[in-house]
Amino acid sequence: NGDSKCSATSMAMVLTMNGLIGRDYNTMAAKANEMYPRVLVQGVAYVYKMRDELRHQGAASDYHGETTNDAWHRLKQEVDSGRPVIVRSADSIVTAAGHFMVAVGYRETDNSRLVITYDPYGRWLGTCCTNNYDRNDTTSISQKGRWVYYDFATVFGANNYLITASAPTRSAVTGSDHA
Repeated sequence: NGDSKCSATSMAMVLTMNGLIGRDYNTMAAKANEMYPRVLVQGVAYVYKMRDELRHQGAASDYHGETTNDAWHRLKQEVDSGRPVIVRSADSIVTAAGHFMVAVGYRETDNSRLVITYDPYGRWLGTCCTNNYDRNDTTSISQKGRWVYYDFATVFGANNYLITASAPTRSAVTGSDHA
């Protein structure tokens, strides 16, 4: 249910992309439904709760409230390193109360910064980015939200967050404690 559970749906996608859960729809849906109540405060998803839940699921995770320029640079760095990023959109742009989606790419020119996303549902309410968006649905076979692109400054706006998550790194075992 990416329409009402965009936070947990985005988290499940990131866990899948980091190899922490299976790639099939049923596994991802079950994980999103399991996590959803744990990211809410009075019915609203909070980024610090999402970070905590991603950590609980085994990911190295943090959230970042930054200026649009700093967020853009962090997003590029993460994507260039092969790590998807959860983006919280501004209110009344993609949905009335804000929205979560997963950034998997970007395009940058001298006068344009586009973020390429897996959008779990969305319903474009903004005024930019026309003809690139086809609202996803809740069926397991839908691919409409894949590779949707948005103008980053419009979607991100002021007072929004990026949530980074990655599979934890494994350091080499050293010392005499190993067999």
